[in-house]
Amino acid sequence: ESSAGMQFVPLFVPYGEGPLVRGSLVDRYDRFIALVKLEDGSEVRAHCINPGRMEGFVEVGATVWLSERSSAASRSAASRGSASVRRTRFTWELISQKSSVLCSTNTIRPNAIAKALLERRALTGLTSYVELAAEKAMGKKSRCDFWLKEADGSEHWIEVKNCHAAYDELPGFAYFPDSVTARGAKHCYELAERVGGTTRCTVLFVAQRRDASEGVRISKYHDPAFARAALYARSRGVRFRAVRVDCRLDGSTVLNELPVELETNRDDDEALACGVERLRPLTGWTRSFDGTPRRVANGPFKHHHSHLSKKRPPPPPPPPPAAPTKRKRS
Repeated sequence: ESSAGMQFVPLFVPYGEGPLVRGSLVDRYDRFIALVKLEDGSEVRAHCINPGRMEGFVEVGATVWLSERSSAASRSAASRGSASVRRTRFTWELISQKSSVLCSTNTIRPNAIAKALLERRALTGLTSYVELAAEKAMGKKSRCDFWLKEADGSEHWIEVKNCHAAYDELPGFAYFPDSVTARGAKHCYELAERVGGTTRCTVLFVAQRRDASEGVRISKYHDPAFARAALYARSRGVRFRAVRVDCRLDGSTVLNELPVELETNRDDDEALACGVERLRPLTGWTRSFDGTPRRVANGPFKHHHSHLSKKRPPPPPPPPPAAPTKRKRS
């Protein structure tokens, strides 16, 4: 499935701008806003790029790091038109988990990491291309993250997925997805239709946490439809690969390749369900309902509701045994 056992030279990918700013998370609001208290006591609003549940990451009081957009960058964006202007000066980049493990909260970062790996020809089997393009059109309504062209005219389509979810119940593994991803399933099916002949296709997971030392696993608990799509894509010839990243305050170091497991056993699935339940208070975002704040996007998934509703009611208990009848003496 992967080149995880092959030699890999670590690759450092720096951040684009200056040093990160440290603070503590006050809360995440309306999906895309993180309120952060800086070390000087002031509170700032930071853009949360991750649109998902961020399972286990929305921990009030956790140490986080923000990138700060320079004045020059803001002026440049403004000169391109109001649609390019960001409302927030800061972006939520990292969170500290388990007191020492830095995890990325930026879901755009994996594409920058993958681009650096491809440009420096650091991934086995992806080194001999003569042309590289990002956001290549794949059909009428889809784009693929990266496209490679070989000297003989053959093509290689690469879709990149951010992976950050991890659970104490299953140490060493990172899981994808942490929510339902119809878009991810769609990508798998599109790659499955394209692969074959002189066309290769790969899904590359970027595990943005150094404690994912054992590998990346697909979570059918979070999205059984994506798990089915991934298995179908593999059966058609799509490859699934992963890299492990050590997130640092000055950038990201790609440490090594990881194996990818598309199928898990029942015991692991049950342990994962326990982990999801444990992290429920640290998941989702806060939204106001008639002035009352409430955490949302952290409840059971719809497919769990549907699964429960389809369960047949338990059979009625068997009737008690009939009392023995006394035989009359003749």
